[in-house]
Amino acid sequence: MMDDDLENFDDWEIAGQLLDDDQAERQVEYPDWTKRFSHLLIDGLLVITVLWLLNSFLPFPLSGLNNLGRASLFFVVALYFFLTELLWGKTVGKMITRCSVVSDKPTLGADQVLIRTVIKLLIPFSFVTLFTDPQKRTLHDRLSGTTVQKDPPAF
Repeated sequence: MMDDDLENFDDWEIAGQLLDDDQAERQVEYPDWTKRFSHLLIDGLLVITVLWLLNSFLPFPLSGLNNLGRASLFFVVALYFFLTELLWGKTVGKMITRCSVVSDKPTLGADQVLIRTVIKLLIPFSFVTLFTDPQKRTLHDRLSGTTVQKDPPAF
């Protein structure tokens, strides 16, 4: 009788694992273009505010038509995207809209975040592939081996 109970327990455990795996796959949701645009809008407003504050206190302007101003702007924006996605897997815009950057590998690496950031900033229309990709991946997602996914509910 004891062996039968153990065998049944193993069957239930395996069935539970299969159900958990199946549910985990179905629960992955990809944000549509409106949510992806809202990430960008929120992050853009935040970066502009920070740049405006920095510009008020620094001895040289961050904005302007000179090369130092352009390079400084690019660096600050790149640093924002790189650090937030590397440290937290999401920017402030993604935090507010409850989304995360997820790697195709076991963990999100600095190399992936760097590729995402550079492509996102250098190729302004990298988002166009979002409309045709089943996982809603942009060009910078594809080339960096990442996806943006909706965060699961907190409860």
